[in-house]
Amino acid sequence: MTDGYDPSLRRLALSLAPPELHARPGVYVGVGGPSYETWAECRLLRRLGADAVGMSTVSEAAAARHCGLRVLGLSLPCHPHVTPMSH
Repeated sequence: MTDGYDPSLRRLALSLAPPELHARPGVYVGVGGPSYETWAECRLLRRLGADAVGMSTVSEAAAARHCGLRVLGLSLPCHPHVTPMSH
């Protein structure tokens, strides 16, 4: 799927975001799960250009686009730095 997210909605969201949110565009990589990504996988994805990694959003966005809906994805990363995890 290309153009999953509506460019005009992206521009609108970025223009309306207050400066203290530090909103910025980024690259979200969707992975299948159900387990968390390993530290090595996160490092590799970062080197490939990923800004955020998660197990949701992509399938929902694809389904919405298939239905002809305009889509905007917003993410709030919980682990902003790639570091080894204890789980």
